[in-house]
Amino acid sequence: AKLTALTVAGQDAGGSKTELHRRYGIQAMKWIDENFRQQGELLEDGSWQELSPNTIAGRRKKSSLILQNTGAQLRPSFNFQATSTEVRIGSPSKIALFHNEGTSGPYEIKPRFKKALAFAVAQGGMRVTRKVAQKSARFGTGHLRVNLNGVVVKSVMHPGLVKRRMLPNENELLPRLIKTTENWLAQTG
Repeated sequence: AKLTALTVAGQDAGGSKTELHRRYGIQAMKWIDENFRQQGELLEDGSWQELSPNTIAGRRKKSSLILQNTGAQLRPSFNFQATSTEVRIGSPSKIALFHNEGTSGPYEIKPRFKKALAFAVAQGGMRVTRKVAQKSARFGTGHLRVNLNGVVVKSVMHPGLVKRRMLPNENELLPRLIKTTENWLAQTG
């Protein structure tokens, strides 16, 4: 109610609602960026679930940062569009949707263009020799590195992606929107 009242007052003072919505979009983008940096700590329903040891083992730099593997380009895929009636915030990436909503359950992963899947594991598997590493690069979808633990398989059952919400809900964003609207009103009045 406070946000609506401030918006009406700003319009009565001659303020552009498109400009206000653009400012809302900027605030939402700042919230998303901060949420990534804090790995979901801004969420009122709890932070993002930690990565599995196998996920970390498969990363080139062994980073445990959630949703921030090198080259993923997930965080910068978010954008916004503002008009006089609304602001839309989101990402065109299907990966963003899968992580934001989670998946409905386990699913099978099969190689599309190679004969096998090759990936590092935290424990188990086999110690990768130079010969196995060369074969994984040639026949497998991944490239195993020498002296690490790895597996080469025809398919694997992934347990499914857990929900790691990246977009703010109304309660999480509302304080920023009220402050933004108050600033906009002060500038237009």
